[in-house]
Amino acid sequence: MIEIQDFSFCYPGQEKPVVQHVDLQIQQGEVVLLCGRSGCGKSTLLKAMNGMIPHVENGTFSGTVLLNQKNIAEIPMYLLSQEIGSVFQNPKSQFFNLDSDSELAFSMENAGYPPEQIQRRIEEMTKLFQIQHIRGRSIFEMSGGEKQILAIASVCAAEPAVYIMDEPTANLDISAIEKLKAILKLLKQQGKTIVIAEHRLSYLSEIADMVYYVENGRIAKNYPADAFYRMSEPEREALGLRQLHAIPQNRNSHINHGEEVLTAQNISAAYGKKQILDGLFFKACAGDVIGITGKNGAGKTTLCRSVCGLMKPSGGRFFLHQKACSEKQLQQKSYLIMQDVNHQLFGESVEDECQISLEPEEYPKAEMILEQMQLLPYRKAHPMSLSGGQKQRLAIAAGMLQEKEIYLFDEPTSGLDYTSMLQVKEQIETLAGKGACVFIITHDMELLDLLCNRCFFMRDAHLTEIFADRHFSEIVLEMLSQTGQ
Repeated sequence: MIEIQDFSFCYPGQEKPVVQHVDLQIQQGEVVLLCGRSGCGKSTLLKAMNGMIPHVENGTFSGTVLLNQKNIAEIPMYLLSQEIGSVFQNPKSQFFNLDSDSELAFSMENAGYPPEQIQRRIEEMTKLFQIQHIRGRSIFEMSGGEKQILAIASVCAAEPAVYIMDEPTANLDISAIEKLKAILKLLKQQGKTIVIAEHRLSYLSEIADMVYYVENGRIAKNYPADAFYRMSEPEREALGLRQLHAIPQNRNSHINHGEEVLTAQNISAAYGKKQILDGLFFKACAGDVIGITGKNGAGKTTLCRSVCGLMKPSGGRFFLHQKACSEKQLQQKSYLIMQDVNHQLFGESVEDECQISLEPEEYPKAEMILEQMQLLPYRKAHPMSLSGGQKQRLAIAAGMLQEKEIYLFDEPTSGLDYTSMLQVKEQIETLAGKGACVFIITHDMELLDLLCNRCFFMRDAHLTEIFADRHFSEIVLEMLSQTGQ
């Protein structure tokens, strides 16, 4: 089905190939998992398989990639797109329309499907993915997770023979991951070929046939899936992989008694006539690391935008150190690391990104944190040339240097391997140890259990703080199941 022969690829301006001498065969109907540390070359391999290399992506390559024994480099992209459906790491990079219905129809319209068939498939995808709530909506009004599930549904609508997916669960909540898992099982039963690059590994344990571990641009190890998922914990950690089974992690038992930093009194927010937040009350203290979770579109990002002064509440007030404050004061005291970090990377180099807000005598601090985040070898590289996980770490590194009282992280471990996740965890613990108050929007239950000392669950515009001796992840799963989400 897909055969890679001695393939190497080097991006413009880089001296070393990101993928080197890769040989790989994928059979029809096989489900293949590519895993490995952030920046190891997984996404580049996917681009070689779906034809973006060499048709779209600039760079130099050698070797051959075959689809059904035909050289992908010689197949026009419009024909490749009919055989191969791709889900990118950042769903916004593959949207061509402004609303969800048009996006669902796009690939089929492009292929010349009859209107009645297009409408039938849209309705089938709506039912299969349970996305009635995002039909007819502007893409700009959707959460990251809603965009992700729309991108996956849009690809499935055209029924390609091959699915190439790059971190498809990066922005999905637990219930959405379960839906995706069921859909992948269905596609496998239909004989579809699926190649997935992932850091979240546990949901694929019943689906994958083969697992390839990528290291420094090469296939370093390969496993039948059953052998891979029997791997010992020390071996998994040594490879920098996330947990292989959905089991709760050791819970952070830290109980904070620091000074009260932020108080929310009756906070409400709306987009047009839609109420997103409705009368929220909470307090956050110095040293708190507060996880904010709930289903996609529950209002988590809106809450954080309000906390950092980017959005004025439609009702209620915030207090800093028990004194009423303005949006401007919140902006001065807080720092937000966005879900899509491409929006906040401005420097000409990785080094420049961290030095933008520093005085020259403070530059050693930037070098130190780049080393801690394993980004020092890329100090002269342009931020946009980094992998998704590396960009995430860079945005976090730049935020750490701001020395604010309140930090807000929107999915900080999206696209990160186990080692990088632990680095982010340690840096956030350092911030909290210095007296910062930290909010973390996350669907990453592994991070939630390991790092957070408090947890807010959001649903139907309201906030519930979880108090329990058990793991947060267990309680979140129960709360989702109780509401049928």
